Amino acid sequence: MRCVPPSTLIAFSLIAAGLPAQEAKPKVEKPPPPPAAKPVRELEGHDADVYCVRYSPDGTKIATASFDRTIRIWDAASGKEVAGLAGHQGKVLSLAFSPDGRQLLSGSEDKTLKLWDVPGEGAAGFAGHGGPVEGLALSLDGSWLATGSADGTARLWNRAARKEALVLGAGGRVRCVAFSADGKRLSTGADDKSLRLWDVSSVTAPPQPAAPAGVELLKQGAPWRYHKGRSAPPAEWRQAAFDDSKWEQGPSGFGYSSNAEELATIGTKLDDMMKGYLSVFVRAKLKVEDPKAIERMTLKVLVDDAMVAYLNGEEVGRDNIDGSPPAHDAPAKTSHEALLVEVDLTPHLGKLAAGDNAIAVQGHNHELESSDLVLTPTLSAVLKAAPSKEPAPPKLDLAKYDSGSPPLAAAWSPDGALVAAGGEDKTVHVWKVAGGSEVKLDQGGTVLGLAFLDGNRLAACGEGGSIKVWNVAEGKVEKALEGHQGAVLALAVRADRAQILSGGEDKTVRLWDSGGLKELKSLAGHEGKVTAVAFSPDGKAAVSGGEDKTLRAWSLDAGKETRKFLQPGAVTAAAAGPDERYYACAGANEALEWRSVAVEAVRTFTNHGGPVHAVAFSPDGVLVASASQDKTVRLWSRGDGKEARSINAHDSSVYAIAFNPDGSLLASGGFDRAVKLWKTADGSLVKKLDGHGEGVFCVRFSADGQSLFSGSSDRTLRKWLVAEGQQVALLEGHPGWVCGLALFPGEAKLASVDYGGNLMVWSVPDAKLLSHRKVPTVVYDFALSPDGKQIVTANLTGKAFVVEAEGP
Repeated sequence: MRCVPPSTLIAFSLIAAGLPAQEAKPKVEKPPPPPAAKPVRELEGHDADVYCVRYSPDGTKIATASFDRTIRIWDAASGKEVAGLAGHQGKVLSLAFSPDGRQLLSGSEDKTLKLWDVPGEGAAGFAGHGGPVEGLALSLDGSWLATGSADGTARLWNRAARKEALVLGAGGRVRCVAFSADGKRLSTGADDKSLRLWDVSSVTAPPQPAAPAGVELLKQGAPWRYHKGRSAPPAEWRQAAFDDSKWEQGPSGFGYSSNAEELATIGTKLDDMMKGYLSVFVRAKLKVEDPKAIERMTLKVLVDDAMVAYLNGEEVGRDNIDGSPPAHDAPAKTSHEALLVEVDLTPHLGKLAAGDNAIAVQGHNHELESSDLVLTPTLSAVLKAAPSKEPAPPKLDLAKYDSGSPPLAAAWSPDGALVAAGGEDKTVHVWKVAGGSEVKLDQGGTVLGLAFLDGNRLAACGEGGSIKVWNVAEGKVEKALEGHQGAVLALAVRADRAQILSGGEDKTVRLWDSGGLKELKSLAGHEGKVTAVAFSPDGKAAVSGGEDKTLRAWSLDAGKETRKFLQPGAVTAAAAGPDERYYACAGANEALEWRSVAVEAVRTFTNHGGPVHAVAFSPDGVLVASASQDKTVRLWSRGDGKEARSINAHDSSVYAIAFNPDGSLLASGGFDRAVKLWKTADGSLVKKLDGHGEGVFCVRFSADGQSLFSGSSDRTLRKWLVAEGQQVALLEGHPGWVCGLALFPGEAKLASVDYGGNLMVWSVPDAKLLSHRKVPTVVYDFALSPDGKQIVTANLTGKAFVVEAEGP
């Protein structure tokens, strides 16, 4: 059948009624089409549509994600492909660069997130010291880096974010730093001849906010009052105050069935339903001491065929039945197998009263001859987490020991009960941390390296060409390990204390068995003295640095060099991270970190029940957030890939997420038209921003975190004040779904794009449209370069287009 335009139908109906048709309105001149934005560059290489695009934080790279299940990284200046990343088993839907630009996060239709290395192995610095960095240590979990400098300070850094967390005045030029095995304490040795111990546990291991507590309020089998639907119950049966003492009582669920699985959920059998009634009415009382203590509440009902649920007399959910309320003899609309209906009561928490409350459910069959009816309700809640306490400040000068000369090396025993230091006084000093009592061991030469092999044995190196293994309790040398030609300049012990690593004046790195006290391997390659050595946490790899201005990574199983990183100067200290790809070294006025790039995904995050539509890094790079078609937002630890929190965020698919600048809030936008703000600390809802008429596909915070911008398929953009939760600006003019927005540097202007390829630039202060151009359609996504000069769009047929952000 040929469709007739609605205006034509109206005219026909007027004529048929004997009424004159309305005169045609004067023709309105259409505005000229917007000018086309001429592509500066085309990024072509994907085998299917490009769905997501992102600029790296420094603007040098562009990442594209495609329906062909791959990610490609491009040089932004030339448009040349730098790398292709494959591993997802479905369309790749979302991307995010880490704050330092060295890793990339992707989300896919395959319900997973993947973390990738970004190609490029240049060093990144921990800048802040005012003098050469002479000491460096990495916590065992790889999260914290400690540095000591000639500027008289020791500093603690968040490794993932490369941000300074703590500055310690350490008594002059700092020669060495060392973490205890648990990462809670730090020792620093300085030119004032002191070894200082610091309790840094409040920084390195801050107390985690308590997770919201889940509780079952009404379990399956809990007692409910019920009324068989042979007649209508009193109108007030749904109210909390209703006297149900004359009703029958039985354990949930209710009904009858020939299906064993359904029957297992039925506690009160209603075998007589087929003899004359279609419905059953059930209710349970619920005592709530403090409604404000409840974060979320969910009613789950296993139902066959229909149900309506009430909280304190007000309807909160229904399935498969008409009527307000349905009459006792009303049939279900259709017959279906038992299904689990989840009713989110969180929006109805305001209906709860302190004291007695009532949950009421009526269940209906499709017909009297039906072979089953199932009505099994359960009620659960998540209580708000107790507010997290601010970490206590670090305890300064937990202990201070006089070591006779500036300590050049320090070490902790595995249990943290002992700490040792040594230097130019040719003595190894060992103190009991608890009481401060000291044992002195005569090394016979300058002490340059120390490592505890267990709670009593201590390895020490320095002048003389041997490594002495001391029995601390007896004050005797158990054995001297010979092999190096010349002084032994550096020493490290594996995390499990099974092996020792040493570096020497003879340009070699040597591996020793700490049990049998014998040499296992000699690693050659350095062209100068080896002054720093370290194991990776799993003991499979090692790193060394020296006067030849190189940092070298080694496979200990193969006994071969795997990477070499050129340094600006001699390396005085080194560390290896937990993933065997991360290395750090000390030199010049900063510590430097290097990463060996993996060609496959570094980590995969799994737990979503649907495609992952959006991903984001927290500003400090520690957390990862994701949004999915499964209606949840999830927070993950970037370091180990473990899920930190799952938030039942929206009533439908979640398409957009963004962290505020300090990482304390997370914004989400969903197909349910809502924008929501969540506390990242405990996953609690802060505000719900209502106003959009259709799904929300993009959200973005302002740089000061005070404003939030959102874009929707209702063809509008909106500006909200975060603190008040109020809309303060409406930007209208897009003829299609808004699928991307970005703020220019300085945030006086905002760019947006819709699926139809309409690229618009707006004035933020007055919400006026400044320019309107067309880019090739269809546009799924876009990104603004950090300098605000160019825009890249995600398009059909495997292409991404780069255009000038403003102008022709």
